[in-house]
Amino acid sequence: MKICRVSNSYPNDKRPGSGLVPFYLSKYSPEPSLYITRKLDSKKKVLPKHVALKEISYNEVPTPDNIRKSLQATESRKYYSKLWTLFRFAGTLRGLVFLLKSLPILISYKPEIVACHQSLTILHGIFSKYCLGSKFILHIHNNSEIVAMKNLWLLKVLVQRADLIFCLTKNMGRELETFLPSMVGKIRYTSTGVNPVLFRDLKKKRKNQLIAIGY
Repeated sequence: MKICRVSNSYPNDKRPGSGLVPFYLSKYSPEPSLYITRKLDSKKKVLPKHVALKEISYNEVPTPDNIRKSLQATESRKYYSKLWTLFRFAGTLRGLVFLLKSLPILISYKPEIVACHQSLTILHGIFSKYCLGSKFILHIHNNSEIVAMKNLWLLKVLVQRADLIFCLTKNMGRELETFLPSMVGKIRYTSTGVNPVLFRDLKKKRKNQLIAIGY
């Protein structure tokens, strides 16, 4: 089975935690696979030989603050406000340049499965599904992506083209089902897990306190 993973992030010495999920999924999956990512100047973690790494050179343009705030707004907003946000977001062309430069690689590889990490790579999945006949898998890594889907109706439409969605928590899955009813039965819960060699009980004296992370 030919699998292609697409992510605009990759673990490196400047940002060691960036892109760890697609990296380790590629590393520990025995199937030969392709990993498409943005080219970085910093030193990168090395993948095993069965994974072909293809780096794309393009300028990552951050989403302007005013658009980002509109995308992440949790309060109810009127239709014209959401439409205006869509037009402004489309104007940044985020993800489109990445896709266009990836096309020769995708067409040559002809993946059976395209796994898109982050919603910014969703266009890779759409193209591969309808032009190459690939299965389109979407990985959602944080709640901000879910909020953006609620605020961008076009993004919500594109997400529903996925054959499967993988998310980190059951709460995320239940929330997706509330506004993506067509995806019920197509959402999977996959925790990122923990390495017990690195994270274990060191038998140190602890403070009498409770630390809560997430929800």
